[in-house]
Amino acid sequence: MSEIDFHSDFEMQIQNSIGNRPRLKRRLNDFLSKVNLTYLTNDKLTMEKQELAKKLEACLLDNALLSIRNEALESKDKLKDFQIEERDLHLCNTEKIANSGTFKLNIRNKSMLNSDQMMKMFNMEDAECEIEYFVNLFKNSEHLLQEIQNACLTETPLKIDEIALKSEEKYYTLAGEYFNYHNKPMFLFVIHDVTTVKKSYIEVEAALLNLDFYKSVIDQTLILSIFNTEGKIIETNDNFMKFSGYSKDEILGKPHDFLRAKDFDENFNNDLWEKVKSGDNWNGILKNLSKSGEVTYVYSTVIPYIKNERIENYISVKFDITDRYLANQKLDNQRIFYETILNNLPLDFVVFNQKLEYLYVNPMAIANPEVREFMIGKTDYDYCAQYGKDISIAHQRSEMFQRVMELKLTEEYTQKVDSKDGQTKFILRKMFPFLNANENLEYMLGVGVDITEKTEQSLKIEAALVEKEALLGEVNHRVKNNLSLINGLIEMQMSKFGDTYGIKNEFQEIQNRISVMSLIHEKLYKSNNFANIDLRDYLVDLITYLAKFFDKNQKCKIEFDMEDVFTTTKLTVPIGLIINELVTNSFKHAFLGNENPKISIKLTAKDDVIELSVSDNGLGMKEEIEQIKSKSLGFRLIHIFIKQLKAESIFNTENGFSLVLRFKNNHQVQLPK
Repeated sequence: MSEIDFHSDFEMQIQNSIGNRPRLKRRLNDFLSKVNLTYLTNDKLTMEKQELAKKLEACLLDNALLSIRNEALESKDKLKDFQIEERDLHLCNTEKIANSGTFKLNIRNKSMLNSDQMMKMFNMEDAECEIEYFVNLFKNSEHLLQEIQNACLTETPLKIDEIALKSEEKYYTLAGEYFNYHNKPMFLFVIHDVTTVKKSYIEVEAALLNLDFYKSVIDQTLILSIFNTEGKIIETNDNFMKFSGYSKDEILGKPHDFLRAKDFDENFNNDLWEKVKSGDNWNGILKNLSKSGEVTYVYSTVIPYIKNERIENYISVKFDITDRYLANQKLDNQRIFYETILNNLPLDFVVFNQKLEYLYVNPMAIANPEVREFMIGKTDYDYCAQYGKDISIAHQRSEMFQRVMELKLTEEYTQKVDSKDGQTKFILRKMFPFLNANENLEYMLGVGVDITEKTEQSLKIEAALVEKEALLGEVNHRVKNNLSLINGLIEMQMSKFGDTYGIKNEFQEIQNRISVMSLIHEKLYKSNNFANIDLRDYLVDLITYLAKFFDKNQKCKIEFDMEDVFTTTKLTVPIGLIINELVTNSFKHAFLGNENPKISIKLTAKDDVIELSVSDNGLGMKEEIEQIKSKSLGFRLIHIFIKQLKAESIFNTENGFSLVLRFKNNHQVQLPK
C-alpha cells in the first residue's frame, strides 16, 4: 500500500469514527490542509530531505489522526452514556406519570433490583431487596409468592389484575416478562398503582347499584312514559303497561293522553302544552280509562327534557291515586253532607282551634255571609274590634275557653241578648272540648241554642208553681183546720155522754185516727215539697204525739232506728194509720204490770223497697191473728191498709208483739237532694 493510499484509508477510518460531529470535522480538515501545504512549500528540498520530510509528515499525520480518532471514540462513549442517562430519566418520568414502578428479579438468587419510582412507591431504603420482603407487603402474600415462583420456573409471562396492600387501602396490578441478560435469567416486572381506578370502579358500581335501585323503585311506583314534541309516546316503562292494560306495541305512537276518559275536561291539554312548551312543568289530576274500561285517577307531572337549550322530549310521571282520590271524594261528600246538616240546624254551631280562632261558623251563628267569611281565622277580639262590639263578650269567651282547656270538661252559661227590635232573647251557650287519641285538646266546639221560648215557659211554670204551692198550702191548712174542727165537734159530743158504756174511748180512737191525717196535712203545709213527705220525721212526730196522749207519766221507752226515707202522701196515710192502731193498742193493752215498757220502731229503705218494723215488749196475744181480726176493728183496719200498700207482713205475738212490713216505694215522685 502506498503512503497516499494508507493516508487515504486512515482518513476514511477517522471520518467514520468522527461521524456527524462538526467540531472534530473542522479540526481534521485544518490538519489535512496544513499537511498539504507542507507538501507545497518543500518542493525545492533535496530528495533525501523530501523523503525524510515525507516520513516525518506521515508519522505526524498518523499521530494526529490517531489522536483525533481516540478523541472521537471517547466522545462517542460519552454520548452513549448521556443517551443512557437521558433514557433512564425518561423512564423514571414515565413511571412517575403512569403511577407505576419497575423491578428486575434475579431468578437464581431471588433478589430484586428496584427503580427509583418503585422505591418511592413502597418507601424502600435500598434498591436491592429480597422478593419475600416485597411480597409480604400485600394481602394473600403466600399466594402472590407462589404465582411469581411459578412464572419464574416456567419462564412464562405473569399478569395479576389486583393485589392489595396490608397497611392501607391501596390496589395494584402486577405484570412480568422473562428475559435473559448476559446468560442471567431475569424477570422484569411492572407494578401499577390502580387505587384511584379501583375506588372509581367501586363508586361506579355503587352508582350503578343505586341506579338499579332507583329504576326498580320507579318501575314499581311510577307510571312513566316519554312523548315527543308532537305528543306521540316513544317510550314507556313496565308499570305503564301494567296500569293501562295495553302492550308496548299498542302504546308506542299513541297520543300522550290516549288513556284520558272522555268525560274529563278537554281544556287541560291546552293548559299542558302552554306550560311545557315554555319549559315549565305541568301538574294535575287526570281521569283515565284502562283497556278493560276501569276508571282510574292519576296525579300527573309532565317535565320538558331540555338539551342544548332545546326541548327534545317530554317525560310524563304519574302516580296512581285512585284509592286516595275516591276516599277524598267520599270525605268531601261526607263533609258536604255534615255541613248541610250543620248549616240548617236550628242552633248556633262554631268550631275553634287552640288559639280560639274560628274554623267553622254556621249561618245560625252568624247570618251575614260577609261577616261569617271574615270570622274564619279570626277571634272574638277581632270581631269586637271590627264591628265595635263590647269586648267583655270576648273576655267571657276567652275565660271559658281557658277553663275548658284546663279541665277538659263542658262549660255552659245562659246569655241574655237584647235584639234590635227590642225583644229579649235567652241563648244557652255550651263549649266542650274535642280531644284527640292522646287526650290532648284538638278543637273547641261551641253550641248556642235559643231557649227564649223555653225560658219564658219556665218562668210561667215557676209562677204557676208558686201560685199552686200557695193554693196547696192553703188547701192543706184548711183541711187541717177542718179536721181539727171535726175533732172539736167530737170532743163536744163526748162531753154529753160522759163515760157511759165506753163511748168516750171509742170517740178518742176516732180522734186519734183523724189526728193521723191532720198531722200529714200539717207536714205538707209546712213543707216546700207537696209531693213527698219525710216518712222518718212524720213517724217520730206521730208516735211522740201518741206517747204524750197515752203515757202521761212517760214510763214507756220509745226506740227509733230509722233512715231518711221520702215517700208520697198516698203511702204515708195508710202507714200512719197502721202505726196509730199498733202503738195505741200497745199503750192500752200491752203493758199491764210491766215496769219497763218499750216500743221500738225501725225504718229502712233499699232498692226502692221500704221495710217498717213495729214491736213492743208487752204481754203479746194469746189468740191467733185471724181470731183477733174478726173481733177487733183496729186489726181489720190494719189489714185493709196493708193491702193498700201491697205489702208483705209478718206478725209475731210471742214475747210481746211485732209486725214487719215490706213494700215498694213506687209512688215516690222526687227525692230531695
